[in-house]
Amino acid sequence: MERWISRLFRIVNVPITTDKSGLRTVIKMLVLSYDDFDRAGNVNVWRIARLGEVSRMMFISRLVAAGSTEGACFENNLAFLVSTTYTFTRAYHKEMRTISFPFTLIGSIGSVGRSSFEFVSTFESDATNAKLVTCSAKLALVDPSTRRSTEIPKDIINRIKATFDLDPPQKIEPVERPKDIHVFNLEIIVQSSDLDMNMHSNHSAYTRFCCDAAAAAIANKAFKNFEMDICRYEIKSMSNLFKGESRANDVLTVFTWEDNSERKTIHFEIIKNDNPIFHSTMVYYSDNEISKL
Repeated sequence: MERWISRLFRIVNVPITTDKSGLRTVIKMLVLSYDDFDRAGNVNVWRIARLGEVSRMMFISRLVAAGSTEGACFENNLAFLVSTTYTFTRAYHKEMRTISFPFTLIGSIGSVGRSSFEFVSTFESDATNAKLVTCSAKLALVDPSTRRSTEIPKDIINRIKATFDLDPPQKIEPVERPKDIHVFNLEIIVQSSDLDMNMHSNHSAYTRFCCDAAAAAIANKAFKNFEMDICRYEIKSMSNLFKGESRANDVLTVFTWEDNSERKTIHFEIIKNDNPIFHSTMVYYSDNEISKL
């Protein structure tokens, strides 16, 4: 754990502050990198997912480093990502356009349950103070030896509720893949570069797989409401549900289809060995959706 924490602080070498409660961190992100942008000149959706992970990991590592009661809870257990929900504002598409764009990443505990908790990451513009992206992530604490859920101590639950007292996030339900029509699919082979420190596919890799599948579906004219590269459309929201894991050389199949009732909504399901391991829904703005180069 100590080696993991020191590695994180070395990688994320930016100004970080924590409030008095220890349950809220503020990270000053100085610049983006060229690799953060996609082929249409917009910040990659999967890079936003990765930055949300930075917020969560730095929050947990600072709790552990501080030796707090909450830190001990995280140090002795694994925190598994259950689901994530992202909201992208118009300001995100308007302002986050250059590598020199400075922004602040605010992370805090949201709601808390018996063995799970919500972590909220908010991206804010330093220039205008506009809210750019909000990410709500649900994580479950699991005992590393038994692989069973671990109950969060009641004193920690009470302290978090006294500080934030937020309603729990809405539960994400998987959207059933249509059985009566042909659904476009793309085969993916997991590469070593897709893995995280736990040697599993990083959660942001699944978002990239989905975006690649959507681009391929559009190129093959499998969608009715999307005609140009998926990166040219402005994303409004994204919800993800994690049901399994994958490793290097695993063969995955990404299924993608349009929603019948919502014009700018795309659903995804990723299968490994005939079992679903990931579900996602991406909603795009219906007007002025095409990003300009």
